[in-house]
Amino acid sequence: MGLPGAYGFNGVADLLCGRENPSGRLTDTWAADNTSAPAVNNYGNYSWTNADPAHSINSEIVEAEGIYTGYKYYETRYADKVLGQGKADAKVGSTTGDAWDYNREVTYPFGYGLSYTSFRQTLDQVAVDMKEGTVTARIQVTNTGKVAGKDVAQFYVSTPYTDYDREHHVEKSEVQLLDYGKTDLLQPGQSQALTIKADAQYMASWDSTLGNHGRKGGYVLDAGDYYFALGDDAHQAVENVLKAKGASVDGMMDQVASWNLAQRDTSRYAVSKTGAKVTNQLANADLNFYKPGSVTNLSRSDWESTWPKTYKGLTASSSMLKQGLTNQTYQIKSQGDPKSVKFGANNGMTLAQLKGVTDIKDKRWSKLMDQLTLPEAMIRTAFGGTSTKPIRSISSPEVVQNDGPNGFASYPLGQYANKDKQSG
Repeated sequence: MGLPGAYGFNGVADLLCGRENPSGRLTDTWAADNTSAPAVNNYGNYSWTNADPAHSINSEIVEAEGIYTGYKYYETRYADKVLGQGKADAKVGSTTGDAWDYNREVTYPFGYGLSYTSFRQTLDQVAVDMKEGTVTARIQVTNTGKVAGKDVAQFYVSTPYTDYDREHHVEKSEVQLLDYGKTDLLQPGQSQALTIKADAQYMASWDSTLGNHGRKGGYVLDAGDYYFALGDDAHQAVENVLKAKGASVDGMMDQVASWNLAQRDTSRYAVSKTGAKVTNQLANADLNFYKPGSVTNLSRSDWESTWPKTYKGLTASSSMLKQGLTNQTYQIKSQGDPKSVKFGANNGMTLAQLKGVTDIKDKRWSKLMDQLTLPEAMIRTAFGGTSTKPIRSISSPEVVQNDGPNGFASYPLGQYANKDKQSG
């Protein structure tokens, strides 16, 4: 069990002795051998041939695996192998050296979970409303076991992978998690109807060759059949989709539904919800941006010939260095007016007086902060990790905080709290 936290093993004991019934799901794929994943081929510290100690960035990682990480790799390759496409049964990425075999590569799929009872889920209805931009699923969940428990409904979509996609390197996972829902505690024989409403934009894929308002690249919805599926995990969802496509697999037809888009849509998501024209703002993170054709990205159109190689011994060009690889910093050329900041004011306020005041523009917050002394402000910033010592000027008690001015932390018991008595 990974990262149980300060109290996690109390829960483990409750689950093992049957005091509680588990209902969580894995948020990652547990591979039999992580080193077989395509991303591993470029994991490391590969220095530029012209590395310069004067620069902060002297190495690179080429992410040639593209979107194919986690379940989007394992489940997509499995589906392609079942469908007999993309040379998915090639030996590349196989932990055994033989033809690639999903059952030898994956120990537990994404979304996997256990329970002391059993459940039955049916996908009763799926409604796609492109005017509203939503996909709504109505799901019936029934406890078919002998003890009470909760269940998770995982709602996936499988989008059409077309000849255009293969030609233009538009990559798509065989299934994409749209959203999920969880039942209440269900007694044996009890059922509950769940409604899941997902954003239809999650069905769109990025086409880097698409012309978009004078820019290159945009999100597209391909014409064709879209399959919506439930699944106890991502693999079961793929099985259900493959069953609906006519493959000989152990899928369940009452957990899948289809919807057809008649025409390819390249305009719906060309503009963001804020009205901005959608563009790839990280295009220069791709080595091909500077050196076209230097990197072959993994594609499900041909798993074998596009399998990532290790990119090392590369030379950073002058244009790459100019665009930020030197990790240039912003220089403050002028100081603010220190007289605009007040310390040690006598405004007679306490932190408790502002309890429940959520408007950060409320002038009382400024008056309260003006009461802090300079040493108090400095020490609270320097030791602002997992706890904050009392701030006497505003009657603030010592508190334990996971999200302090020093960033996020994960020590709710305060093991690494500030214990410096000199800091106040």
